Amino acid sequence: MWNTRKTIGVITGGAGVFFARIDVFLSLEKTLLFSLNALGMVLALAGIAIYATGMPSALKRFKACPACFTKNDAAAVACKKCKKIFPEATSE
Repeated sequence: MWNTRKTIGVITGGAGVFFARIDVFLSLEKTLLFSLNALGMVLALAGIAIYATGMPSALKRFKACPACFTKNDAAAVACKKCKKIFPEATSE
C-alpha cells in the first residue's frame, strides 16, 4: 500500500541522490561541490527515514471465532459477536 509519507520519502531521497551526484551534471568549484554533496547525503538519509515512517509498524494479531468466524482481538476470551467462549480460554 502506498501512502503520502512513502511518496515524500521517495521524492526527498531522489533529490538527495541528485544533489549528492551533482558533480556528474555540473562542474563547480570544490567548496560548493562539497556543500552540495553533503546536502545530498543528508537529504537521501532523510528520505529513507521519512519513507520508513510510512511503513506499517506492526501487524495486528487477531483470532477468528470457530463458530461464526468473526475477527476478535488476540487476547479475547469470548467472541464479540456470538459470545461463545474460545476453547483455549477454558483449558487454563
